[in-house]
Amino acid sequence: MDLATDGKGPFGTSLGSIKLAGQQGFMSGIREYCGEHADVYLLAVGQVLRQVWGNTENSEQMPWLVAVYAFHRIGVKEKMVESDCQSEAAIRWMSIQDSSLENWKSVGLQLPTEEEMEEYRKANPEPIGPGKAIPRCPTSDVFHNCRGSKTLANGKQFFGSWKNNKPWTGLSIDQYSNFAVYRKGIRSKEAEGIVDESHGVPTSNTQLKAVQP
Repeated sequence: MDLATDGKGPFGTSLGSIKLAGQQGFMSGIREYCGEHADVYLLAVGQVLRQVWGNTENSEQMPWLVAVYAFHRIGVKEKMVESDCQSEAAIRWMSIQDSSLENWKSVGLQLPTEEEMEEYRKANPEPIGPGKAIPRCPTSDVFHNCRGSKTLANGKQFFGSWKNNKPWTGLSIDQYSNFAVYRKGIRSKEAEGIVDESHGVPTSNTQLKAVQP
């Protein structure tokens, strides 16, 4: 049976929906601890869970999935220390979340504008953690010691950190959702797959698998 519609979770939610909510909550927790807003990712995953995964059959499904999201979001922040925000694992997790958001937008996901998000944040302030992530790359110029996305010469889009305008740590994705993982500028042959259920803790010493949201 398709996990998107198996209904094996509480209130008839699917196991795939629960996994997606948990993964996105985990990644949002890392992002928030490292000093960035994650509210747009919550809005996005909420739309996906409703419109794509069909969690609209009863009034209990979305509150349950939001609770799963919040549990993982809070849990990872309680385990992190500030130095984790500079680790390869944290960069990779935030890159995965960025790539999933861009993929959803490419197939029609509608999100508020940045101006609308700023108004939303004023009305719904979120606590931002003490950590500091690698800064975002500029919209132009050379990408160096920063984090962002850009299309490579081979046509794949890379999400992650850059050095001297070259991919450093993160992942590249093509139009067919095939992806490759980069570590310190080297393309890894690590197999595709979903991270194990424990999610791990995003420290530089944690062995994390590649994740395809």
